[in-house]
Amino acid sequence: MNDRVTKALMFSFYGALLSIPLYGVWFIYIRYEQWVAKNYYQEIKDNPKIYTYQILDNNLEPVFYITDLDYAQDLRSYYDSLLIREGRSMSEISYTFPTKLLLTPKKPLLFIQYVGPDSSLVEFINFNLDCYGYWRGYADRRVIHFELAPDSLVTKLFKDINNRSVKNPHRNFTTSPFGWQCD
Repeated sequence: MNDRVTKALMFSFYGALLSIPLYGVWFIYIRYEQWVAKNYYQEIKDNPKIYTYQILDNNLEPVFYITDLDYAQDLRSYYDSLLIREGRSMSEISYTFPTKLLLTPKKPLLFIQYVGPDSSLVEFINFNLDCYGYWRGYADRRVIHFELAPDSLVTKLFKDINNRSVKNPHRNFTTSPFGWQCD
């Protein structure tokens, strides 16, 4: 046999032999994390349910949230400027801090606590109960609601979403924030 072929076969064999225990360790790690998340959910499942949305120009709009409290003041300033410039859309106001968008007019998040010296932020957690993945974030108190969004606005929102997806069926989907095991 050719020396190169022998080396390639040996490399493949030892690589496969090494990957089996690594896969086992990864599998156990994922199951452990899911067990921890499930226990955490059982601990806080009775916390108040909250919804994140804002109503601008009689439309439901997503809200910005952050995952790092270092940007709390920036988020608060952004929403201050949005209120001052009533009638302008979110895209017309600039910001320079890392944000994520969230819109939950029907699916509740779990309230954790008010954050900050003046309690202007709300810490929330979002659970995926199918696989017990979760992530937490911080949103401005002004965009947190303890009741569902009005049905007329939700219907209008989903009609707009359906119209956009028909026009552009090849949208780029991002991965789930819960991690690969929840996708």
